[in-house]
Amino acid sequence: MKGEMKVYLFKIEPHDEVMMRTWQYRMKEFLASSRATFLILSVVFVDLIVVITSGFLTEYDIKASSTQQKHVDIFSYVVVLFFFFEIVLRIHVWRKVTGNYRAFCTDPLNIIDLLLVIIDVVLEITVLILLSYVEKYQSEEQVSERGGERERERERAAQK
Repeated sequence: MKGEMKVYLFKIEPHDEVMMRTWQYRMKEFLASSRATFLILSVVFVDLIVVITSGFLTEYDIKASSTQQKHVDIFSYVVVLFFFFEIVLRIHVWRKVTGNYRAFCTDPLNIIDLLLVIIDVVLEITVLILLSYVEKYQSEEQVSERGGERERERERAAQK
């Protein structure tokens, strides 16, 4: 029907109508919603409780078992990955919906979020690298200490 004309409440171009049906547009709407804000704040709150609890235990020299410490570390990595994927998804959705990255960068809170996530990811990677070197050094030191003990035992046995 060529002569039929659609009436819209707002002026919507045909490509805008198609865009509104895509998952990127729905995701942009979700990320701007109060439900997404509540989800993100919940993750931040739980992470804050875990950090305060582990800091409290460290402050009062209460030794956590190695499995408990591993659980805290894993939770920390999961939170960092959650925020990393959240910011990547937001950037991707903004680019798909608006057509460029500049729209994402115009909001100062988006820039702050991006910088915080980048800093957190860099710090977590740095800690992982440093811990791997420390563990390697400690294991080499323990091996050399064991070797030194064996040599002393051999010298004692030879002296007898």
